[in-house]
Amino acid sequence: MGEVANIPYFYWVLWIFPFALLAFINYHELTLLGIASTLYTIRWILYIFITDSWVLIAMQVTHMLTFAVLWIVAVQYVVRLLPEQFGSTGQSILAMVFMGLARIIGGSIGGWLSEEWGGASMYVFATLMSAAAASLFLGTQAFVRGKNT
Repeated sequence: MGEVANIPYFYWVLWIFPFALLAFINYHELTLLGIASTLYTIRWILYIFITDSWVLIAMQVTHMLTFAVLWIVAVQYVVRLLPEQFGSTGQSILAMVFMGLARIIGGSIGGWLSEEWGGASMYVFATLMSAAAASLFLGTQAFVRGKNT
């Protein structure tokens, strides 16, 4: 359900409403990654309290507000950070870590937490990790901005 929701969102972002991205030009990628991580934090907090499986399935639509934004901005950040000749390599490493290593580690920890303390504990852990990521992204951006002024 969550992945299906990404299809119209990616289409909208890339084709229907590309000039909306111009509003984000003044924002650094770390700020946008921090915002996306904050959206993830809110999403996981909501998941902690959902007990109805149908509501949980319907909430998967929020995946388009978190994953799509995070992925688009992360790819753009990698492209900007690396020299042009390393762009493909950087994007490949990003994909391996984000869609491979992170999912293996997250799935293993989430499965263990679910077995030991129930399904809600997975979302508590995800909330903590997303909040930490948001803090690190936004904190790093604030530090860099302060250093450059």
